[in-house]
Amino acid sequence: MNRAAFRLLCLLIFCVLIWSCGSTFGVYHTVQRGQTLYSIAKAYNIPMDELARINDLDDPNKIQAGQKLFVPGTLEVKHVNPTVGTRPHPTPSKTPVNHCNPTPERRPDGANPFVEEGKPRPDLKTLGSDCGLKLAWPVNGTVTSRFGMRGSRFHEGVDVAAPEGTAISAAEDGTVIYAGSKFKGYGNIVVIKHDCNVATVYAHNQRNLVSEGDRVRKGQLIARVGHTGRATGPHCHFEVRKNRVPVNPENFLPKR
Repeated sequence: MNRAAFRLLCLLIFCVLIWSCGSTFGVYHTVQRGQTLYSIAKAYNIPMDELARINDLDDPNKIQAGQKLFVPGTLEVKHVNPTVGTRPHPTPSKTPVNHCNPTPERRPDGANPFVEEGKPRPDLKTLGSDCGLKLAWPVNGTVTSRFGMRGSRFHEGVDVAAPEGTAISAAEDGTVIYAGSKFKGYGNIVVIKHDCNVATVYAHNQRNLVSEGDRVRKGQLIARVGHTGRATGPHCHFEVRKNRVPVNPENFLPKR
């Protein structure tokens, strides 16, 4: 496989990851002469105020050529046509955003770049297992952090603490759509696509034991517990995403 074909394959895999399970992953867009925050936000289909907030812009009207803006939810740097007119820019929130934190700050009723503007936003706390999918706990350990608000941050999964090297198993039959460590903050991560537009995420692994494209069975060993990425101790950060939206994993899991 030549280099161009390999890059295209990687891009396709990453695009599947974004569309399947969502994230605050993204790209850095370099502002060109004549571009405005409005034209950039429109090209990437992200609310302008969200783009301003994410990049901590004091005055969204004052972006300069050469400035880099982080755009979440895409792995493709898009062409943005220069614009002559602009529209008024809102004053962004001063809430800091960590682009690589696996538990990014989120306003429960605030803008979500993975939901189209003008459409009702799902209740991230209650959206449940309406397709009847029953998952298994991926790790035998202790739940140390649950889904929902954690202080001022919204935690998009559950953390299960266990000794280093403990087995991590697939929560359900599916296909591995990502296995690697490209996404900062998550460390070694495995993402599996299941039925019902559901994907599961297993992060901070000591090492991954499956590869992209592998078909896995429920309960199959896929990784070992570690503390790679931004983790204070060995645990498995487990997420469930339905239609690219993070949902409460415990809606799909047996009670503990």
